[in-house]
Amino acid sequence: MPHLLSAKEPKSFRMIREKRDRSFLFVCDHASNKVPSILNHLGLPDSELGRHIGYDIGSARVTEILANQLGAAAILQNYSRLVIDCNRFTDEPSLIPEVSDGTIIPANINLSTQDKAARIAEIFDPYHEAIAGTLKRLEKNSPPVTVVAIHSFTPCLQQNGTQRPWQIGVLWRNDKESAHRLISFLQQHTTWAVGENEPYSMINDKSYTINSHAEAKGRPGLLIEIRQDEISTDVGQQRVAEVLCAFFDDWGKNPKCLR
Repeated sequence: MPHLLSAKEPKSFRMIREKRDRSFLFVCDHASNKVPSILNHLGLPDSELGRHIGYDIGSARVTEILANQLGAAAILQNYSRLVIDCNRFTDEPSLIPEVSDGTIIPANINLSTQDKAARIAEIFDPYHEAIAGTLKRLEKNSPPVTVVAIHSFTPCLQQNGTQRPWQIGVLWRNDKESAHRLISFLQQHTTWAVGENEPYSMINDKSYTINSHAEAKGRPGLLIEIRQDEISTDVGQQRVAEVLCAFFDDWGKNPKCLR
C-alpha cells in the first residue's frame, strides 16, 4: 500500500491534553484544510480548499478555546475533509467525495482501492483510535465522558443558493436530553437563531464520530454546528466559545441534570 504522509508532515491529529476537567472530550473532525504533499492540493486551487468544502472554518479555534478555558481534552483532525471525511463511515461515497458543493475534486476521481485504503489507514484510523484511547483513559475510575463535536457550516450553499438562517445548530439522535439542555441554555442566554437538528439532522444520518464514540457506547454526546460568519474572526470565535464555555461549566457543576 502506498504511503500517504511523509515523515515531514503532521500526523493525522493533534491533541490538547486535559489540565483539570475529565468530564468532556472535544473533537473537531474538520479542523484543517491541509492536504498531504503527495496529493498535490487534490488538483484544486487554494481558493477552493479555503472554502467550506475544504474544512469547517473557525471550528478549530473554537475547539481550542473551549478546551483551554475548561481545562478539558480535545482532539483535532489535521487534514482536509476532501482528503477523507473523518465524520463518515468508511463505506459511504461521501467519505472521499468526488464532488463537493458543485466543485469536482480531481484527485478523488476513480480513486484506486489501495489509495482509499491508505487514506483510511494513515488519517481516519489514527484519529479515531486517538479518540477511543483518550476516552478510555479519561474514564478510568471516572464517570462516562461527554463527547462534544464542534463543526461549522456555510451560511449559503454555492450549488443551490440555499440560505441557512440558524446561527447555531444542536444535533442529536438518541441523546435528546443533552441537546435540549444546550438549546434551552442558548435560548435563555443569547439572541441567536438556534436550530434543532439544523442545518443537518442526526436522526437519519450516518455521522460517524458521535454515533461511534458516544451513541454506540452509551455516552452523552453533542454535535454543535456554528454558522461560519459567526466565527470567521478572532472576536467571533472568542464570543461563541465563551457562551459555550459558560454552558459546559454549568454542565460540569450539575451533571445529574443530564441523563
